[in-house]
Order: sequence, then C-alpha cells, then structure tokens
Amino acid sequence: MKLKVLGIVLLCVGCVLSVHAYDFQMYGIDSDADELVLINMTNGTTTTVAPLGVDLGVTVAFDYNPVDGLLYFVENKTDSLYSVSPTGGVASLVWSNALPGTESTFIASLGFSITGDAYVYAEGAAFEQGNLYSFDLSTGNSTLLGGANSYPSVLGGDLSSDGTMWLSDEWDGKVYRVSINDGAEVWSPSSAIWHTGNGPGDLHDMDEAYGGSLWVSATDRTSGSVNLIVELSPLSGLEISRVVVDRFGIHSIASVPYPDSDGDGLLDKDEVGIYGTDPNNRDMDGDGLSDGQEILIYNTDPKLADSDADGFGDLFEISTGFSPTSTNSTPDLLSEIQAAIEFQFNAATGVSYRIEATDDLANAWEVIETDIIGPGGEVKRLYSIEGQDKRYFRARRN
Repeated sequence: MKLKVLGIVLLCVGCVLSVHAYDFQMYGIDSDADELVLINMTNGTTTTVAPLGVDLGVTVAFDYNPVDGLLYFVENKTDSLYSVSPTGGVASLVWSNALPGTESTFIASLGFSITGDAYVYAEGAAFEQGNLYSFDLSTGNSTLLGGANSYPSVLGGDLSSDGTMWLSDEWDGKVYRVSINDGAEVWSPSSAIWHTGNGPGDLHDMDEAYGGSLWVSATDRTSGSVNLIVELSPLSGLEISRVVVDRFGIHSIASVPYPDSDGDGLLDKDEVGIYGTDPNNRDMDGDGLSDGQEILIYNTDPKLADSDADGFGDLFEISTGFSPTSTNSTPDLLSEIQAAIEFQFNAATGVSYRIEATDDLANAWEVIETDIIGPGGEVKRLYSIEGQDKRYFRARRN
C-alpha cells in the first residue's frame, strides 16, 4: 500500500533560477578624471576602481560584454575602442578608429547582446542624423545596418534584450528604440522626460540592466550642477526613480551582473552575506539538489542532506512526493508490488558466468550481470519485468 501526503512538492532538478531581478553593479566613466568608477545605486556615492590611462572626451559610449566579462568604451577623440576589467587596471586598446570610413561626428552608443555581438550608433555630421552599425570585435570591421534617423542630438543608448537599441536624445529630452536590423525607429515616447533644447540639463548614456530595468544618466543645472542616474519605465520611457551621483563628470554607465560562480542560482554575495553557503560549491550537502533549489524552491537546508532528520534524504522525499521539511510526511514503510522473474541456472565450481537478456530473440543480447563465480550448484537471480511484455534471459560462461 502506498500512502502519500497531499500537497506534493514538485521536483525541479536542473531548473534555471532567476530571482534577483536587479542584482547588478553599476559602473561609470568619470570623463573629468578619466577613471572607471563603481556607483552605489542606493545613495549615489562613487568609488574609484582604476584610472583608465586614456584621455577621454565628455561623451563616451560604454557597455559590458557578457561573453568575455569586460567593459568596453569608445574614446571619441579618435573613435578608438578600449576594454577594461570591472576589477580594475589600465584600459587596453582593442581597435583604433572603431568606425573606419564613416562620417560620424562621434559614436554615441555602444551595446552588446548576450552572445557578445556589438552594435554602435554613430551621430552624423552637425548632429542632424545618425546611423546604426554592427561591429566585429575580432576583425575591427563595421557594417552599416541603416538609420539616418533625424534625432537632433543622441548622446547615449544601449542594446535592449528585445532586439532593439535604446537611444537617448538630449535635445528632445526623450528616449527612443530603433531596430538592430535596419536602424528604423520602432518606438517613441508620448512626451519628453527631461529638459529640452538648450534647457538646464541633458540626457546622456543609457543602460538596460540584467533583469530588464532601464537607466539613463542625466545632468540638471536648475540649481547648481547635478549628475543623476534615472530609472525609466521600459514601457513608457517615463521616470520611476532617481539617484544623485556625487560626481558631475559621470555621463557613461554600464551595469555588470553580480557573479554566481558555482551556477547554483544564488549570487556569490548572497551566499556569503545571507545564506552562509559556499559560492564555489553548488551542492554543499551533496544530496543532488543545488543550494539555490534548496533555498529558493524547496525551503530545505542546503547544509543538511536530510533537512527534517526523518531518516530520508531531501531529494528522495521530493522525488517520491513527500515533504523534505516535515517529519509528519515521510516515505517510511512505503511499499509496492512489482512484477519480477526468478532466473535460475546451474554453475560449476569456480567457473565465471554472465547473464544476458533481450526483449526480442532477433535482437542482440545485453549483458546485465557478469563475473558470477559458480558455487557448484544452483544460482538464482530476481529481475524486474515491470512494464515489459516479454523478456528473455540466458547464462553463458565467460
């Protein structure tokens, strides 16, 4: 008789977990100090990561490449592409003249897809129109995709997860989305979100963070000079929240997701700071459930293979439909009857035998047990035939 408690816990071995929607670190480039900085998105304080060793202009296209884990930026005095590690160090030149043969005034936006494909939006002459390009990091070659958009003054943008590119226009005080296939506009907001024209402030670089939140760097000179990072609604392009940054020279931003070194669905910082688990061991108790599954799905103890100490492992209880966190829900004494066959043969003393089986005599035989040493008498074995219409067995000397 098989007894189970109602409310079966579903087994989810190998699930991909996505819980921390906004768990990222925001980096910025201080173009006044030519430094890579880390921005606290709660209070706006900044920490210098490293001097870049490059003389930058005011507007710097900037983004994170998830494939190689590096930050990339374009120095617009020469349209040269550089890379730098999020952990610091002097920037490395990747390609000089990142858009050879174009008439761009400067590269306003840089974005990477999750597969590492690079796209840039270049402002045209006199800030009257711009074009979208794909850029090959391995060869330094660029391909014109289209555009010629008549946005007055694009100063930033980022690639979106939906296959479009965000652009921020400081003259219109709006953000737009264009197709990465041909650069054509696919969305525009109903109204401006920032100062327009020669008003006391501009929209600069944008970043779509991992998890989908959308951010834009902006300046405001209404009362003094203030640099902000504004969160926007991806649906309306309107402001959700803002944080004032403690440096005015940060106009370029790029988010980097916190790492999950062991791939268990828990961020390293949370494993150390919240859960007390090992960020380099995805299954601390070795029970077949990742630490992330235990904490985020099953509410079991990632450090105990038998969380409720009822004598049965967490994975076994979940697999058989019982609760791994309740001693009142246990597979103890669970039994069932299955069909089996007893196979017998006589085996000479000291001789080695094997048992073979097949579902069809026209097919090859499969060894199911070998190195059976004969006792000088009868050998018996039980084999399940549950769910099988027929099954043949035979014994052979090795």
